[in-house]
Amino acid sequence: MINVTFVTIVASSYFLVVPGYEAGIEYVRQSATNVAFQYVVIHNRSIPTCEMMANHHTHLAAEYFYTRRQLGSFTIFIAPYCSQGELLDFAPLANQWNAPVMSITGTNPAISDKSHYPTNLSVAPIHHTVLHMFLEQLFRHFKWTTIVLLCDDNMLVIYYRSVCTNLQALMRPPKYQLNTLKFDSSKIRPDYERHLKEFSRLARVAIILARPDVTRDFLVSAGKNGMSGNDYVYLHIQPYTLLPIFPSLVYSNGDGNDEIARSAFTSLFSITFDTERNIDLLPETSRRFILDRSEVIHNLTYQPNERLSQVALAAFESILLASQWLLFSPDPTSRETFWCQLGRTA
Repeated sequence: MINVTFVTIVASSYFLVVPGYEAGIEYVRQSATNVAFQYVVIHNRSIPTCEMMANHHTHLAAEYFYTRRQLGSFTIFIAPYCSQGELLDFAPLANQWNAPVMSITGTNPAISDKSHYPTNLSVAPIHHTVLHMFLEQLFRHFKWTTIVLLCDDNMLVIYYRSVCTNLQALMRPPKYQLNTLKFDSSKIRPDYERHLKEFSRLARVAIILARPDVTRDFLVSAGKNGMSGNDYVYLHIQPYTLLPIFPSLVYSNGDGNDEIARSAFTSLFSITFDTERNIDLLPETSRRFILDRSEVIHNLTYQPNERLSQVALAAFESILLASQWLLFSPDPTSRETFWCQLGRTA
């Protein structure tokens, strides 16, 4: 019998992933005759954001690892890792422990180098590295080198905060001249005109990392102030097309600015990902388990017509991926076996 402990260290604002992990473990237990699973969640309500968790993650992981009760259990750290800092700080230590680290949102080209970080695996549904590769090709094609990031610092839009941080790290001089303008849409209405005026002073290409409704407001303001048309380019990334917090990006909402928005949208590139197809393949019992655990245990209620969060689904699938290696590997505690098996199943 193999004893395996999955450990999730998570910022409180990202706690919606936990029911996904729990559902995955419950699902694989049904067929696991030679593996005993344990699940540990480490979080603190005083650490709400990914950026704040980056300052505490390695300490919390070490505190758990060196004081854990089941010393014979094989430990797998499996979490969102929604800030680059979490991965970059923790991956070297996990490598020393020979402990697998599975990330469902955080990615980084350095961490993906298996010669340096052989126990790290990203199964992100929206891979920052892939996004970066796409943007590299797009910018090269149009010869764009000076870019402005318009980044929402609202803690509820963690995906955009994470993409903003990653692009700042990846798109560096001398190849790119990158400027970042931040605002927080949760506190006050963003000063769209001021940010756009600063953008126009710095560049003609902007990536808007904010909710679709905020992006539309930026485009409306751009249209009103002569900052759309052939001289300006705006890019928007829409990860979760069917969740309420990420509604579809459309120019029309009946607020009296539809014609201005329609004209300004001619300056917009909308980047979307094919992330919805697997939600419908989730076993109904697992979907119900996630919904029930979210509401009853964790006080996270989905609306009647709301689909499951992509990160909750990614959490579920990451457990399934790890279980394939655990159930069929002759020696799952071997680092070489770990990557050989996961390389075949990923």
